[in-house]
Amino acid sequence: MLNADVPEMTEALTQGPEYLDCLLDIFDTTETLNPILTSFVTRTFGLLIARRPNEVLEYLSRKEAFLDMTLKHLNVTAVTDLFIRLITAHENDAFRYKMCEWLNGQSFMEKIVAFLDASKTPDSDYHNNSAQLICDIIRFSREQQLQQLKPEDDINALTPETYANELLKTADSEAFIGLIVSNLIRSVSSQSAIVQCLTVLGAPFEFIPVNFEGNNEQKALFSELSLRVVNSRIERYSQVLSPVIPQLRDILVDPPVRNALITELAKGDDALAKRVGQVRLHLIRLVALLISFGRSQLNRAFFESGIILVALDMLFHFQWNSFFHAQVQNCVSLILRNTPSVLSDPPNAAVDHPLLHQLIVTGQIHKRIMTAWASNTEAEKGGKPRRVLMGHLLLMSVELSSEQTPNYGLLQLLLSELDADIVQEWRDFIATQIRPQAEIQSKCLAGIHPLQQILNIIHGVRLVQQPY
Repeated sequence: MLNADVPEMTEALTQGPEYLDCLLDIFDTTETLNPILTSFVTRTFGLLIARRPNEVLEYLSRKEAFLDMTLKHLNVTAVTDLFIRLITAHENDAFRYKMCEWLNGQSFMEKIVAFLDASKTPDSDYHNNSAQLICDIIRFSREQQLQQLKPEDDINALTPETYANELLKTADSEAFIGLIVSNLIRSVSSQSAIVQCLTVLGAPFEFIPVNFEGNNEQKALFSELSLRVVNSRIERYSQVLSPVIPQLRDILVDPPVRNALITELAKGDDALAKRVGQVRLHLIRLVALLISFGRSQLNRAFFESGIILVALDMLFHFQWNSFFHAQVQNCVSLILRNTPSVLSDPPNAAVDHPLLHQLIVTGQIHKRIMTAWASNTEAEKGGKPRRVLMGHLLLMSVELSSEQTPNYGLLQLLLSELDADIVQEWRDFIATQIRPQAEIQSKCLAGIHPLQQILNIIHGVRLVQQPY
């Protein structure tokens, strides 16, 4: 009945605090909440905010225990829905800003991120829901920020805080990012906490829309503000994460295991025992993101920690996890493409691009690719299936040998530091193994790309298809 959206009932519920107190009493308990009953209360509050926003905000402002009383039940998904409804249920931008301002004044974001500290909150439900709530708030707030741009706005006056609500400003602050990283480091024994901390760190870069409907002036404003937001966050990440790269390397080497029993049972099966795990997958994805920033401070920290060498070792160790292979390949590709801002005279790869030097000379990536390729060829001759890794090795080999690679000059310089026999073997390997495979894969089945075929049909062009 309360969710029937009857105006008289909605008005009656907000006439005084007694009915709202009755609704919120469901949270005033130490016992586990009934998820279905909680979801009805959440929907009711969402309806009240949409219809009577000022009365609800005034009531919540007077109820000092509201946040603490509800957040202790954050392990229930309906509670996260309640907070999302508080922020999004009303369409008026001014009210949304006031609601976010009030929540921020109550240290809302800091209270949520505290649940990602496994040393204080070991329950994985709290980790999952708090991370999801932070990501949803950032995503919604960023969308609202960009949608409020007006054609008359001065493009030169735009800052990352232009039209940002208070919760988004807090989420973008260096202090808040530092809280997430601190919780990650303190939660080394909890897989769920580490995974969710890594998710929160990576998610904001996925919430920058790349397309915008509007005229050219609005698109220019949209693109400029998005760029400034990204650059600002990159700078903060560089400052906060550079000092903890060694700890991230240690987690990559020895991550917590979610289910020790499964690992113990899998010891008899070599393929099952070599499990990457969720922590390594999320962590190597974050490493790839940080490398893409191209910041010398982060690159120096990666070089000194040797985390790229660890990732390279794991690439050949975990031979059946394509998701992990794709992320390591992405790291290698980004290192090959990131050009140094300053070049020595004469060029010195060890100084100008230490990560590239580490990958080529210390990591011996050319030799390791050839060894793995030869091993797979022998295994296939023996009737074993082709290893999942081979497709990624093919792509890396193409990029390592391509003259279009931005750092091709430095690559040739680094090849001169390798043994002459390895360099010659590599050139033969590219000519006899990689190029033929790459040419085959570059051809479309039936001789024409399906999209081009559709376009030809639309425009009345009929082509004779050649067999593959």
